[in-house]
Amino acid sequence: FRHKEHVSVARDAHGLVGPKMAWLPFSVDSASLPRPIPSEKKHKVLFLGNSIASVYPKRAAVLRECRAVMRAPGRILAYKRYLALASQHRFGLTCKSKYNIDPAKMLEYAAVGCIPLCDSSPGQGDLLPGLSFQYESPEDVLRIVRQSDPERLRKMSEGCIAHVRKHHTHAKRAKDFMEEVCSLY
Repeated sequence: FRHKEHVSVARDAHGLVGPKMAWLPFSVDSASLPRPIPSEKKHKVLFLGNSIASVYPKRAAVLRECRAVMRAPGRILAYKRYLALASQHRFGLTCKSKYNIDPAKMLEYAAVGCIPLCDSSPGQGDLLPGLSFQYESPEDVLRIVRQSDPERLRKMSEGCIAHVRKHHTHAKRAKDFMEEVCSLY
């Protein structure tokens, strides 16, 4: 399953059972990642994605109330351009949907050193241990952005890049998948 919650949903809500069910999160294409840029040259917060309030209510509130620190290009971007733009930002706003699905953006942002701001996605702590921030309200986002220590953020940004390249690339996930399949025999 790509999302952490889906293992328990398959089991508990749908009664699926099998020899083995596993969470193998999405991954990033390490060949598409741009070179990191220095922290001091980064903008504050980037938002790329769907802003439909009914699906993403917390994110919609942040977008409404945090305009002063937010940058949202408002257009569809090719993947490499999307990653390059994310690499230019200190933080990336992301969230789970009302369906409690881990956002792929969390890893994509982290892969380029853009620290994810997420609303308690189920896999957030497992995917990026200590390398993201959690928000409950727009006030949390503003507090995080305004009160964060630049040196700590630089280290987190570098840690995000290193962690994703070590644990969440397509090559690593393919290996994980093959190990899961082979463990069945």
